[in-house]
Parts: sequence; structure tokens; C-alpha cells
Amino acid sequence: MEEAITQDGTQAHSALYVSAVEKLREGAYRFDRARNPELMKTLECAELDRELFRATLRVSMQCKLNVAEMDTLMEEIGENGYIHGPKFLLLFYKLRSQKRDLILKKRIADEKNQKEVLKHRYTKKEEALEEKSRLVLAESFSEDDKNSALQKVTEAAVDGCIRS
Repeated sequence: MEEAITQDGTQAHSALYVSAVEKLREGAYRFDRARNPELMKTLECAELDRELFRATLRVSMQCKLNVAEMDTLMEEIGENGYIHGPKFLLLFYKLRSQKRDLILKKRIADEKNQKEVLKHRYTKKEEALEEKSRLVLAESFSEDDKNSALQKVTEAAVDGCIRS
């Protein structure tokens, strides 16, 4: 397998390997056990012919690996020139699980973003309604306005005292 160690200590794979794994991941995700119930049992065999295996992936999972991609995967799932079924199944279920996790995480993130958008819209609507319902008071009053208001308050106070 063509790989190098990056500066952070992780493995970096060739573009060919990454392409092969991505195709296999998509195929593993699309695989329908209800339509192909015997396939997984067949793959439990210790050794499978690589061309027959490649054809099986193409038909059962719509996973179209080219010869070079198959060669790069052979280093991980092959043994003595054949596909090692248990190694493949481990990789298959790992990739299937990763794809499901990615989809679930994306769905959760999308739902969270949607909630944030709705919350933002609701807040904006509330602010707009609040703005419409605010009383607007004049910033400056004339001397006549002040005298008129003072007279009305005085009359109301006197009226209140007389009635009590």
C-alpha cells in the first residue's frame, strides 16, 4: 500500500487508494442485504479470485473499481493473490459504518442549522412587532406643551383630592 507518514503522525494514502476506498465506501453504503442475502456468507470464504470479486462488487454494490484501484486494495484485503474474505468484510463494515456516521452527522448539523435559522427569523419577527408597538414620544416639547401638561396634572390631582 502506498502510504507515507505525515508531520502529525497520521498515514497519508495515494490518490488511487483514496479513490478505491471512497468507491468501496459508497458501495458498502448502498449495499442491500435484503436483495443479496447470500453475498456476505459467500465473502466469508478464505480466498476469492480478484476478478470474480471485482465483478461481484460491480453487480451487487454498483462499486466499479478499475484494475489499478483493485491492485491498491489488494495490499489491504488480499493474501497470496486472492481476496481474503474476512479482511474484506472488516473493511466493508468499517466503511459502511463511517458512511452512515457521516450522513447522520450531516443530518444533525443540518437540523441544528435549520433550528438556528428559524430561531433567527422568529427573533427578527418579534423585534419587528416590538418596534411597531413602541410608543414614539416627541423628543422636544414646547413651553406651551409643558404648561398644558402641568395644568392637566394639577387639575387631576385636585379632582382626586376633592372626591376622596
